[in-house]
Amino acid sequence: MRADASTWAVNSLLGKRPGVLLPPHFVERHSVDDVVVSRLSAPGVSHVLTFAGLYAALYPGVRRPIRPSARLASKARGAGSAPETFTLPNRAERLVIPQPIIETMRAMMASPKTSLQVKLSPSYDLTVGATSLSVTAVDAMLFPLDDMD
Repeated sequence: MRADASTWAVNSLLGKRPGVLLPPHFVERHSVDDVVVSRLSAPGVSHVLTFAGLYAALYPGVRRPIRPSARLASKARGAGSAPETFTLPNRAERLVIPQPIIETMRAMMASPKTSLQVKLSPSYDLTVGATSLSVTAVDAMLFPLDDMD
């Protein structure tokens, strides 16, 4: 089992058409409530690690993937490079925002005391703070009680 077996990336935060550029066998897709999520499959992880040098040379602005052993070693040194995770209420799956995306979101904030609301799905909003992430369930009531006969 992979070290990140329970960590998923939220599709709506990955781009307009996430997963389109990857072969289907490289990506696992799943839904957590109504939030569509993805992660690399075992063959996808193997491919990325095998060709990391080639991708770094072709796309110099993109960061090299961190090998799991390097990630554990950096945690031992106290480095804060681990991705930030969050969960939906009453769910066990850990969800993650890719580091370049969260850095862009935080750069858009006017001051450290402000926060940014991001729609994850029709039922959930993500609040991105300077140092925190939180999820709130959106009120799913379709009709106000006053209109009921």
